[in-house]
This record gives sequence, C-alpha cells and structure tokens, in this order.
Amino acid sequence: MLAPGWTDYRKRIDYLNYDATHFLRVGENVLHVIVGDGWWSGILSEPQFGLRYGDDPSLFAELILHDGTCETSIVTDRQWTAATGPIRENALYHGETFDARIEPGPWTPVDIFDTPEIELCEKPCPPIRRMEERATVALTEPRRGVFIFDYGENITGWARLRVKARRGTEVRLRFGEMLEADGTLYTANLRSARATDRYICSGTGFQPVGVRQASLPAETWEPRFTFHGFRYVELTGLRPVPETLTGIVLHNALADTGRFECSDPLINQLQRCIVRGQKGNFLDVPMDCPQRDERLGWSGDAQIFAPTACYNMDAGPLFAQWMRAMRDGQRADGAFPDLAPHIILEHGNAGWGDAGIIVPWTVWQFSGDRTILADNYEAMTRHLAFMLATSRDLIRPDTLFGDWLAVDAARPEHTPTPKDLIGTAYFARCAKLMGEIATALARPADARRYTALFTKIRRAFVREFVTATGRVLGDTQTSYLLALGFDLLPAKLRPAAIERLVELIRARDWHLTTGFLGTPLLCPVLTACGRADVAYRLLKQETYPSWLYPV
Repeated sequence: MLAPGWTDYRKRIDYLNYDATHFLRVGENVLHVIVGDGWWSGILSEPQFGLRYGDDPSLFAELILHDGTCETSIVTDRQWTAATGPIRENALYHGETFDARIEPGPWTPVDIFDTPEIELCEKPCPPIRRMEERATVALTEPRRGVFIFDYGENITGWARLRVKARRGTEVRLRFGEMLEADGTLYTANLRSARATDRYICSGTGFQPVGVRQASLPAETWEPRFTFHGFRYVELTGLRPVPETLTGIVLHNALADTGRFECSDPLINQLQRCIVRGQKGNFLDVPMDCPQRDERLGWSGDAQIFAPTACYNMDAGPLFAQWMRAMRDGQRADGAFPDLAPHIILEHGNAGWGDAGIIVPWTVWQFSGDRTILADNYEAMTRHLAFMLATSRDLIRPDTLFGDWLAVDAARPEHTPTPKDLIGTAYFARCAKLMGEIATALARPADARRYTALFTKIRRAFVREFVTATGRVLGDTQTSYLLALGFDLLPAKLRPAAIERLVELIRARDWHLTTGFLGTPLLCPVLTACGRADVAYRLLKQETYPSWLYPV
C-alpha cells in the first residue's frame, strides 16, 4: 500500500518489483495503474506552509517479459493513455472520495515529463501492507443518524466499507482518537486534517423490498491513497450494523523480534501501547503521529525511540531507508536535518539532527550488522565536523528545541534545562559514539581522534556547567540525566549528582519533570547508577505525569 513510499523525491525515488506472471492471459493484456497524490503531490504540512514536491501524480513503470530465450521491455512512454476515474479526491491528511457510479474515461494521451537527475533505488525496506483486520467492538448512535464505530484502541489505516444501498447514496466516514462527553467524535487535535472518506454507492448490491431475485453481493470499498490514526469512526448516510465497517491496520511489514511480559498488568498494557504506537507510526518513515496534519519523520522522535523500536521489531531496514533521507537532506556544512525526508524547518538541532549518528549506532547495537555504519560513515563525520566548527571552546550554542515539551515548561517558576548544556552534552555523546563506530569499521586513527575529542568536550562541559560540588547548571532532572547518562562527570562528582537527581525526583513526589530528551534517560540512568529503586518507583507511578497515568 502507498507504494513506492516517501523519499526525498528531489534526490531519489524508490521502486518496487512485482512478479506479474500469474496475471498474464492468452490474448490481449492491459497494464493498468492507479496513481494518487500521496507524498509526492499532496500537502505534507500545516496550511501555513503548504509544502509539496510536485503538482501532478506521475508514473515510471517497466514491464519485463522473457520467455527463456529473449527479453522484451514495455515502458511508460507516449503510447500510454490516461483518464480520471471514480476517485474524485485523495489526500493523505484529508481522506479519499470515491464515486462508484463513475467509470474511468475519457482516455487521452499522457503527458511526458522531463525528469532531473534523480536516483532510482530498489526499495530497501519491507513495504507497507495490510497487517491486521479489526472487528467493531461497539456501535453507538449519539445523535440521530450519526453512528460511532469503536475499535477498542488506536490503530493506523482505514476502514473497509461493506454496503447495500441505493445508487447515489453517500456514506461519509470521519476518523478520530477520542469522543466528546456526549459520545460524538472529537476532532480538535486533528487541526486542519479533515480525516474524512466518502463513498458514493453504485447501487449494484441494492435490492428493493419485495423484489424476489438472487441475493446480490454488497459493494465493498477501501481507500488507496490516504490513512488515518483512529480508534473511532463516525458514519453518516445510512443505518449500519457492526459488520458494515472493518478496521484495516497498515504499517511496514517488519518482523517481530522481541516481546516483554511481567507480573504487573499495567506495565504489560504499557508495553502493548508502545507496540501499538510503533505500528501506528511506522509508515515508511518513523513518524511523530499518524492522525493530524503533521505526519513527519522528526529525527528527535526517531533517535529517542530507536532502541525500543529495534527491541520490538526488526526495524533496521526501515531506519536504513530513513537514513538515506537524512543524508539526502544533509546541508552543505554537514548538519543533518531535524526531520527526514526534509521539507521544513531547521538543521542540526541538539537531539534532533544528532539522530544521524545515534540511530545508525543503535541499529548496529541491536543487529550486529555494520552495514548501516559503513553506509553513513562519511555523512556522520561531516555532521560531527559541523558541530565542532559551530562550537565555541567546545561549547555548543543554543539550539531550537531544548528539552522539548518538558512537563514543567508551563509553570511560571520553571527554569528550563539550558540549551547550550543540552547541545554540548549531545556533542560529547556523538563524539564518543563516533569513536566506537570508527573502531567497529577498523578505522583506528579516526577512533583515537574522536575519543580524544570526547575527552576534551567532557572537560569543557564540566568547566562550563558543573560546580565543584557536583551541581549541574539548570538544576533540572534533565541536566543531571544528561551529565550522568552521557558519562560527562568525573568519578568524584558522580555521587553528588546522583543524590541531587534523586532529591529532585523526591521533591516532585516521585514524579518526572522531563521532556523529550530527559525522559528516555530516567530509568536507564537511575538503574546504572545503583538507584533501581527510584527507577521502579517512577515506572510504577500511576498519577500525572507518569508512564502509567494514561494506562
């Protein structure tokens, strides 16, 4: 589904191979392709940006025929014809409209496009497929003629419609993750995304009451060129039964590699939520969300989630594919983009652009395969060189995001974790990882150079941000987590920093105050520092803010 997937189309396009042998018949054969806007000519961002790559859906295809002795190639050329058909509208964010009364036509000659020098690549990652089907859990009618289908938990995909209705009947499906207090669909979090599919019936399955004839099959329809993040589907236009809709779950067909289960049912449910969230966001790029008007490959999200992703699934191929987009979006000065494929915003922000080094290292740690390191080594060295060149005395400047969405950010008395501290900590982290990567790739001179750079950055970090008694500038949970987790403190200061971290957690009644960059370090750092008791207390906390609060 959604082939060939999302790449930086200005630089490369993936292609897929299909075995078409079993479709061929004696006599005339027709090669028929349905194209939609997708990521290429659809809107990919909030309305104020209005970004897209191209204006018109385009196709490059080749059919190769061989009988054992000779080979013939049929390609897209001026002999092809094109027409519009029953798909009247399609957009990844807004949905699809399908009028089953319309036959394709009229057929007219195609337009031929001159293409720039774009690299064609065989797709390296298993494609998006229909991975699950979900039956309706509950069906309600909060308002007359408005029906709500409940699928029990959030999924990403669409709904398959099965209907017998008069010709011209319009069925409207709207998708959402929550309900209002009155049981109607909540859509405020979708922002500008309409998330609405429409199907106009052909009437082929409709039988008037009292007419005796053989039972006609129902009309069955699924969209092709959209997807939704949803638990609930609102249906209007007819009176349904639970079987009218079936939830279809889409994600890249990655193999399961890890599972977790324990004696605590809440933590088991947390793990199920994590896996569901991974499936819901792995549609050809590691997205930030699948429902609103921002389904983008944010690099900060990817580097934070990469260890979990690789534990649950064989995510290496998807990250290898995504790292090509990171390279394609890399700036001339070496900075990796903050999202990939790169369409908006910045480059090289701490914790975001640094994913270009952290994600390949993470995949190697889980897979043992050095291919992703070798493929990205030159790009990683350029990013580290950018960090060095734009630092002052090895201290990184303020960057855009900081500890994004820190829990305390809205409190008037909140002092945020200093952004130059965050940037310097990630600078040190990347230098240390590059030393390990260079060793793995048998580059001893590079390994020595990067290890020495890490040592110098660590000294600069202590000089700039750490007092003689082990207090870290900002005095936030994230400040101490970065200093401890990235091995930036001398041994004599670590006990005081650990004690202060625990004090800060205790002061918030054993709750976290961290954001994007601090939260993933909490339990690992506390455990490594000998305070697994505090890590478990945080993990098992059930009040806000905590992991189990939403569970």
